[in-house]
Amino acid sequence: MFGTRGTYEQLTGRVEFALDPTDPHNRGIVDLEYAPRDAQGRVHFTSDLFVVQPTDPAKGNGVMLFEVPNRGNKEMLAMFRRGATNDVNTAAAVGDGFLMHEVLSLDEH
Repeated sequence: MFGTRGTYEQLTGRVEFALDPTDPHNRGIVDLEYAPRDAQGRVHFTSDLFVVQPTDPAKGNGVMLFEVPNRGNKEMLAMFRRGATNDVNTAAAVGDGFLMHEVLSLDEH
């Protein structure tokens, strides 16, 4: 479907995190110090995981492009491809296919 890259698959799941509110690297997280903590003093939270990858990993170039969603909204794939959604299994999501043809195939240029 995308030249030498072939088809893509979409993986979804949940990722669990545990942060130490006293770690200086976490100072910028608003109100983290007020969140409930586990026995080790860490704050636990989860996030959605959304991965789009070539169905055949050998056809990829080893580069990962990621987005930190704003309030759970995934925007990057739709913007790069000018697609209507982020679901790679629909024709509306593919848009013009820019990301799959160009960005993920930089090793061919």
